[in-house]
Amino acid sequence: MMYQTCSTQVNLDYGSDSDRMIRRLFASELISPLCAAIFCNSATNGTTTQKQGHRTFIWNNIDATRTGFWLANGDPDKLRKTDLVNRWWNFAIQAPLVFKKNNREGRSFHHNTWEEWMTQSTNSDAPDISDFENHLTLLFPFVRPKGFIEFRSIDGLQNAFQIIPALILSGVLYNDSVLDNTINRFIHFQTKLPVLMRRAEEGLDDDEIYNAACMLIELAIEGLEGMNRDIVHQNDTKQLIDFFEKITSRRKTPSHFFESQVAIPYGIL
Repeated sequence: MMYQTCSTQVNLDYGSDSDRMIRRLFASELISPLCAAIFCNSATNGTTTQKQGHRTFIWNNIDATRTGFWLANGDPDKLRKTDLVNRWWNFAIQAPLVFKKNNREGRSFHHNTWEEWMTQSTNSDAPDISDFENHLTLLFPFVRPKGFIEFRSIDGLQNAFQIIPALILSGVLYNDSVLDNTINRFIHFQTKLPVLMRRAEEGLDDDEIYNAACMLIELAIEGLEGMNRDIVHQNDTKQLIDFFEKITSRRKTPSHFFESQVAIPYGIL
């Protein structure tokens, strides 16, 4: 699971109220395959892999009970905080255990889910809150709630590209009107997120992924341009525009520049 799966993770605020938190989490899941595709960056020992997004390929083929998607289903306008909590809880309790702390008997727990351990344990073997906290650290969906939004679908990137995911996600999540537009534009993705994540392994080769990725970056640019200049400098927006025009719009990804380790053809960073 850890080999060739380095990620550029972006941590984002929930916002000031539960409605904004729900919409930001919901939108994050909807766009996670697009970000996986935009930022494909795979090579092995200097030899290109069969997938532009080898990291995404690996994550698509490991334990589906603790990875993937858990939230984006239904109408986000009708979701309440309790719904969000219940969805995360149901995802967590159905995941198999990896190990138990202080397991003096050396028992194997990986065939049991958290729900089974919680409901079938004896008094001497009952889990406590520290066990549950440990269990939560071993869940790896593409978007993980941790007191903030942990966005996990982006490949490990060269230094020259590392600011770009933060600019895209800030642009679409921190501008409320753009956030609403993002959900409206991509709400239909909720029925096929695993399929889209499979296509993302090939970067921007898929027409639907490519067109949606271009739309996403255009929304992000709009969001950044509408934010206070004390928060987002105009040079930040320019970096994203240049990335879009010189890379994404040409159906390129960071994987095309992997062997140089710096984005020399990028030229602007």
